[in-house]
Amino acid sequence: YYADLARGMGDAMPVLATRWEGAASEHPGVVVHDLGVEAHEAHRRTLRPEVRRRLVAAIQSTRPEVLVCGNARPFWPLCRTAARELNLPVVLVHHGNDLLVTADRWRSPWRRRAWNRMVTEPFLHVVNSRFTAGLAEDLGLAPADLAVMYPEVYIARFRPAGQDERNPLRATLGAGDDATVLLFVGRLVPRKGLADALRALRALPPSCVLWVAGPGDPKPARFEAQRLGVADRVRFLGAVPPHHLPSLYRTADLFLGPSHS
Repeated sequence: YYADLARGMGDAMPVLATRWEGAASEHPGVVVHDLGVEAHEAHRRTLRPEVRRRLVAAIQSTRPEVLVCGNARPFWPLCRTAARELNLPVVLVHHGNDLLVTADRWRSPWRRRAWNRMVTEPFLHVVNSRFTAGLAEDLGLAPADLAVMYPEVYIARFRPAGQDERNPLRATLGAGDDATVLLFVGRLVPRKGLADALRALRALPPSCVLWVAGPGDPKPARFEAQRLGVADRVRFLGAVPPHHLPSLYRTADLFLGPSHS
């Protein structure tokens, strides 16, 4: 998300990123500074001083005019401290569910100070949709401090496909010319709603097939597909590398995003 945002705003916008499952972020045409810390560990109290030190060093080396902070938890407290040390204005980005979770945890009496700082101190809050803007306003963020910025689409990679591109991949994955291919892309966790997609598939004509791409344990979904009698119309592709996803999107007829939150 932030690599695409940086690419859309110009080459001079570097990204400071934690790691995900041991892997550092790599995005063509964007300078990514690896903080060398797992994303889910960045908020740990024992690691926070080291993460802050690395963050400040990375910011000093890039010398930005503004700091764009994504995901209030865990990065807002870290970015706030770094920005105060370096006298930088902060833009805080919200995606939706992250804002709800943060409000649920930080508006408690013993964390309310953190919530109040987050609501009032950034000079701008960026939200990814008008719906998220509504959530932010309901939670007390001032409308004048909100800006809707829709996610970037890297159109050099994500583009429509002609039949000469679609048919070979469809044939490789066992979908005939008369099939309607539904595509689910996401982690195989309950809140992503794959079970809902499987139930919907049962109500659709036999020509509709479902491709499932994403990391995680497929056993629960396989069991559910068998229970519903649609197992022969579902293909589990596993974790698909990012550079292969555009061809999947181009090949499918319909994308499903049945997320619960």
